[in-house]
Amino acid sequence: MDAILNIAGRYGIPVVEDNAHGLMGRYREKLLGTFGCLAALSFHETKNFTCGEGGALLINDPTYIERAEILREKGTNRSRFFRGEIDRYSWVDLGSSYLPSDMLAAFLYAQMEAREQIQARRKNVWNFYFDSLQEWATAHSVRLPVVPGDCQQAFHMFYCSCPAWQSGRC
Repeated sequence: MDAILNIAGRYGIPVVEDNAHGLMGRYREKLLGTFGCLAALSFHETKNFTCGEGGALLINDPTYIERAEILREKGTNRSRFFRGEIDRYSWVDLGSSYLPSDMLAAFLYAQMEAREQIQARRKNVWNFYFDSLQEWATAHSVRLPVVPGDCQQAFHMFYCSCPAWQSGRC
């Protein structure tokens, strides 16, 4: 992230983070999804926090708020109308229907309220795999995940990197 931000800053390139797997993770004590001007989250059924599909756009640079609002409002400036800034709204850009239903939003909100318990449970499972597979991994030259010291992971997935064996088995 340091190298990406350094290069982007030097050349004036906006950084957009794909944070589909990193919600609640941190790098150097800073939450993932807060480094770039925009970040995308996923709430697909396979994620730590889910409402079945969809996601969220995190806007970390106020420059992008108005355009994001228009895209969310199906290409209209309807939000400006609701705030009384214009007398009628109209279509001004591309857009679509991106909003989740109230039911899905409520389902997701309940998980956000319980995020500490959810993450603690996922951490326990991840640590169980890590601890239980140490001896086996060493015996079979399998690499287990490595989490750098300045990172706090999101506990989204646990993986093993297996060597390419002739038998094709790990």
